[in-house]
Amino acid sequence: MADDARGAGVDDAVVREELAQVLQECGKAVPFFSDDLRLDADLGLTSLDVTTLLVRLTAHLDAHAAEQMMAETEIATVGDLRRAFQPTPAGPSTAEDDLAATRRRAEARRAAGR
Repeated sequence: MADDARGAGVDDAVVREELAQVLQECGKAVPFFSDDLRLDADLGLTSLDVTTLLVRLTAHLDAHAAEQMMAETEIATVGDLRRAFQPTPAGPSTAEDDLAATRRRAEARRAAGR
């Protein structure tokens, strides 16, 4: 389990490292990651690839992050992935607000027909 004192930068590095590894294993090019890249359309990952990535990240990052993680269907972009595994801030209301905002964005994307 990861140390609670680690910073968001460490989690970001793990997320990017595991994402790059999954892309390489799938024979995909590893781009410069930006938060707006879609995991499926832009990076070419299948739902199985995303599930594999989530399992790997859950294994590397603490179990609390996995419990706070949004539903897999709500993780559509690199930014969603990074936010899902960020350390929980000190105040629980902030984490709940972030999760609610992410869910609203996911619902808006679904409603827009993406």
